[in-house]
Amino acid sequence: AFDQQLWKAKRHLDAHNIQFLPAINEDLAAAACVGTQQIEKDPKRTVVGVHALWYGKGPGLDRAGDALKHGNASGSSPRGGVLVVAGDDHGCVSSSMPYQSDVAFQAWSMPVVHPANVAEYLEFGLYGWALSRFAGCWVGFKAISEVAESGMTVDLDRVLLAFEHSVPYAPPPFGLHVRWPELPSASIEERMAARLHATRAFARVNSIDRHIVSSPRATLGIVTVGKAHFGFTARLASR
Repeated sequence: AFDQQLWKAKRHLDAHNIQFLPAINEDLAAAACVGTQQIEKDPKRTVVGVHALWYGKGPGLDRAGDALKHGNASGSSPRGGVLVVAGDDHGCVSSSMPYQSDVAFQAWSMPVVHPANVAEYLEFGLYGWALSRFAGCWVGFKAISEVAESGMTVDLDRVLLAFEHSVPYAPPPFGLHVRWPELPSASIEERMAARLHATRAFARVNSIDRHIVSSPRATLGIVTVGKAHFGFTARLASR
């Protein structure tokens, strides 16, 4: 129902120069996102940059895989950024089979954020765009049904809305961001590898990891991610 909510909010979107584009299918939507990141090269542009958001369910991600993979390889704009939201139906509630999109993102050298609740949708979404602008990559956003179909009261004062861009990282001479044309060569892989190095540098300065239980004498560490964190901590508490 995301599209329905956007249509209902059209006057608010128009007031903030946000365009919702029903793109017929997932492939064309991804191609449109590619175009948004090339806007600063257009002498007739009316904006300095565009933040793009692609969204689709697991089957849509499969269908648009070619366009999304090429979009990430092409890169993002330093004044824009692309967030790729994949709706994952692990329980196969409304899909023909279970889907897990993060492995596809990883195969495309696309960083992934995995919010565990509604508040993190706001924080991780903004984080993903900031990372995309900095590192030149498209950023995957894993949206599972258990969170997308839930609700919560969010204290906006506690949500991280701004991120540090003074990151100690020197980009390579060939740059990180979108350029045209990008001819077939090893430079495509080199640029994607460099973007992952930039991603690590950004994440060290702007960490979204949290220590839930800290112990100076710990000999064992347990790492949880996304919605699974709450299920794991609940099981620990029950024991």
